[in-house]
Amino acid sequence: MYSPGPSTPSLIFDYPPRPYNILLILQALTLLIGLVIAQGCDIPSNFTCVSGAHIIAVRGSLEPQGPGIIGAVAQQIMAVIPDSDMTSLRYPAIYEPYKPSQVEGVEALGLAIWQYAAFCPDTKMILLGYSQGAHIVADVMCGTSSVGFPATAPQPPIISSKIAAIVLMGDPSTTRGQPFHIGSSTGDGGPEEAA
Repeated sequence: MYSPGPSTPSLIFDYPPRPYNILLILQALTLLIGLVIAQGCDIPSNFTCVSGAHIIAVRGSLEPQGPGIIGAVAQQIMAVIPDSDMTSLRYPAIYEPYKPSQVEGVEALGLAIWQYAAFCPDTKMILLGYSQGAHIVADVMCGTSSVGFPATAPQPPIISSKIAAIVLMGDPSTTRGQPFHIGSSTGDGGPEEAA
């Protein structure tokens, strides 16, 4: 039986496995799962990858389908970063009942991010969320923060590394005093109780 000696190179499969090799395998499997999921989705025939940024705008509660008020931020970004595009997340954006609308938005955004990352691995994404849309973006990228909502895990590095920026405005799940806050906000978010 052949046994590799110390001078025989092995790219991935060392025994015993080294932690970085396991991480590499897990990342590859994660991307493969994303590709399989994306293959099952309807991709528009005009789907193209951009060399700038792909912006996903997530509107707030009660705003009609489209980018909503956060679309103004998207327009400013597209004016500064050439060859960028924007898409608006499709989800109910209803206030009452809030929870099912937010949960549907979390599922839709998670799928949209994975799908775009699988088909356009070289394009960075920018996520914009206002009100309920901000709550959705935060839960998708950082994991669930609000009591009573289904648990979501933070996105793995294979996805988070594809996100160039996140802009959240009017996030009802925000909690005062967090070290990452930038701006003049001094209060907590809306009706959702933060954990």
